[in-house]
Amino acid sequence: NFKDILDARLAIKHGDYEKARRLFNGRLKPYLNDEEEAGDLSNALKTAINSVYGLTSARFDNAFRHPKNQDNIVAKRGALFMIDLKMALEERGVELIHVKTDSVKVVDPSPEDNQFILDFAKRYGYTFELEDIYTRFALVNKSTYVCKNEEGEWEAIGAQYKEPFVFKMLFSKEELTREDFFITKQVKNASLYLGEEFIGSLAEVYASQSGKDVLRVTDDKKGYVSGTKGFKWRLSSDWLGKEDVDMLYYKSLLDKAIDNIKKVGDVSIMIEDWGEINEEM
Repeated sequence: NFKDILDARLAIKHGDYEKARRLFNGRLKPYLNDEEEAGDLSNALKTAINSVYGLTSARFDNAFRHPKNQDNIVAKRGALFMIDLKMALEERGVELIHVKTDSVKVVDPSPEDNQFILDFAKRYGYTFELEDIYTRFALVNKSTYVCKNEEGEWEAIGAQYKEPFVFKMLFSKEELTREDFFITKQVKNASLYLGEEFIGSLAEVYASQSGKDVLRVTDDKKGYVSGTKGFKWRLSSDWLGKEDVDMLYYKSLLDKAIDNIKKVGDVSIMIEDWGEINEEM
């Protein structure tokens, strides 16, 4: 079953939907009718794979726990490999801009540089592939970046730029829907209140001109939920229309996103219509 999960994930990633449809006795077929559904399925399979990986070194007993994996040797081997690769590329004079646990991003690599990376990985038993070529790339911290590939498609990694309102307004330029104004708030070991109303521990809200405070309440403490202070909120299920949206909150999201890009480079490189947006703001 786990092999099928792994094979299905890789098949979908490489666009081989026919192979994915044959796995699990065809049970994946209903979710492989279009690219968006296939992408969701791929992410679901990846979650299962990552969970198993974590369980191999868990301290509690489980079906996947491996007694030899006492110090998470799988992750350690991968990390040491990436350090080796980083040093080898630096020795070649290749400029690196981002190194993660399973990928490396380099500036203007030659075909020989690309082949060197693939061959280097094979020496350790890994199969690397050239996943994408970016024409625009802004790395704002170790784990957050936004980029545009050769096909003109934008991708964001990290919550700040994945925020639908920010992503659409600054990068993809897709038409906004009401769902793009919805924000999910969650608390642990506490309760969420909208004004005096208990709304659980997780709620979908939007910044509203006629709403109430979103509060985090424990037995003896009450305070604003992170990122909500200074604004009023309504549940998404109580949507009153765009005229009720407090655009000052969403403008603040854009301001922060743009400021972070400015800290690492020329914002007009990433946002070609920056001049128009700047005038509107």
